[in-house]
Amino acid sequence: GCVPPISYQFVGAGTNQINNVDLQNQLGTCNVAIDTTGTTGAGTGAITISSSLSWGANSLTLTAAGAVDIQNDFMTTGALTISSVTNVTVSSAASISVGSTTITAGGNIRIEAPLTLTSTGSAIFNSSGNILFTGAVTSSGTNSFLATQSIIVSANLTTNQANLTLSAGNTLSLNNALTLATTNGNINCTGALGLAINAPLTLTGGHATAFNSSGDIDIANSIFSTIGAPPGSTVTFSAGGDINVTDNVTSVGGSNYSFIAGNNFNVPILAQIETQNEGSLTFVADNNFQSPEVGLGIINIVNNAQVGTNSDIVSHGKLSFYTSFPDVNSFPSLVNNVPVVSSSGTSGIYFDPNINRGLFPYALFYQFSSGNSILVIPAGEINAALASILEQAEKKVPESQRKTSSPCQGQ
Repeated sequence: GCVPPISYQFVGAGTNQINNVDLQNQLGTCNVAIDTTGTTGAGTGAITISSSLSWGANSLTLTAAGAVDIQNDFMTTGALTISSVTNVTVSSAASISVGSTTITAGGNIRIEAPLTLTSTGSAIFNSSGNILFTGAVTSSGTNSFLATQSIIVSANLTTNQANLTLSAGNTLSLNNALTLATTNGNINCTGALGLAINAPLTLTGGHATAFNSSGDIDIANSIFSTIGAPPGSTVTFSAGGDINVTDNVTSVGGSNYSFIAGNNFNVPILAQIETQNEGSLTFVADNNFQSPEVGLGIINIVNNAQVGTNSDIVSHGKLSFYTSFPDVNSFPSLVNNVPVVSSSGTSGIYFDPNINRGLFPYALFYQFSSGNSILVIPAGEINAALASILEQAEKKVPESQRKTSSPCQGQ
């Protein structure tokens, strides 16, 4: 038994090398720790994995005062822990097959080359800076990528059998054509201050896929195609601010799509939002306010946008709109090929994720009810809110009855 574990700690300048065969032999019987944080010489304290390592159930811990560069493979049934005071980079194609792994960077984590992750436990990448993907990641097991700052994804992320989590304390950007896939798990993407989907995105499989932000969610130049998802699976966009859709959102697999905006839900262009095979659609505005409060959030969908739940065949899903007030929203002229009548809405109904009140061709609900609603106007929006209310009130007065003012005239 090795108690404490074998420990390497380097001092002085120059490059120190550990032969991978020697290290594998030591890992065959002991836990091993390699630490450069005690470096006192001119060296940077960086660690480079240039040769593959394969061992059994013991653990390997790498702690670097400088950067960590992963250029080759790890294979173990034990645990792998990598920690850098600065950055961790996967610079060459690599495979990490472990019982569990935790990779932590005080700076950024950069995945610049294809990375294959296989884990019987969990794989956690934790950055105090940013996480940047320009190399594809294929994995099995539960995988979490957590950044204090931003996450920028410019390559495919595919996970099999388990869950995928992307969580950024600042913004999350999904760029370039990419695939988020899981055969038997969930996908959770969070950008605390904002989430942007800037390119065609394919969602494959998964029981529940969630995109979350306390700020805005922008779906720009993007196409969603949910393929192979089990019946009743969900895709949810939940924003504390606005949700802005400027390209098509299409589900061909029958998933239920929900767009839940704390403020406004906006579709300013002629986009198509459609589900097929009994998948439902739910649009929510003003979700920051719960009964009995009502804010100023609206649904704003350009007139000729296409919104539907497979209306051209017998099999179709439910569709529902939830918003604050009547008469301040813009709906498409047709939903499921039926005209939208704003006066047909039900008052005093708030969105509840546990209750599907949707109907076919559509159902319309307003939070406002004269009996129990309290108008809440965010700071800085009072003047605009009053102008909007006065404008709507004026529209309801026949022009012949509107008061006009003229200069005073003397007798």
